[in-house]
Amino acid sequence: MLERDREQLAAAFRRRGKSSWRHTEIVRALQRDAENKCMYCESFIDDVSYGAVEHILPKSRFEHLALEWSNLGYCCPRCNTNKGAYWSEDDELRVLDPYTDEIESALMIVGPVVLPRS
Repeated sequence: MLERDREQLAAAFRRRGKSSWRHTEIVRALQRDAENKCMYCESFIDDVSYGAVEHILPKSRFEHLALEWSNLGYCCPRCNTNKGAYWSEDDELRVLDPYTDEIESALMIVGPVVLPRS
């Protein structure tokens, strides 16, 4: 889906209220973009459970970004629950954004083990 189409879709539902990000069209667009994989653990969501719309910057602290396409992702319920509304201003403690952060420069992946890079 093109960025322009994503923004138009989000804009169309922005006027409907706080929970518009749950709308079927938005969920399906996010699911397609993520190829039905969790944005954090990369599990195929249908293999583990149902999917959830994730707010990278929590909507409880960044309400004005609740419907910004760049702040939405698709994730599994385990990752969604584990992250919750967590947010830190400290770069050392923040959750990585899998769409904009250079994951390989922050983490070292050795088989099933993930370690922080020093």
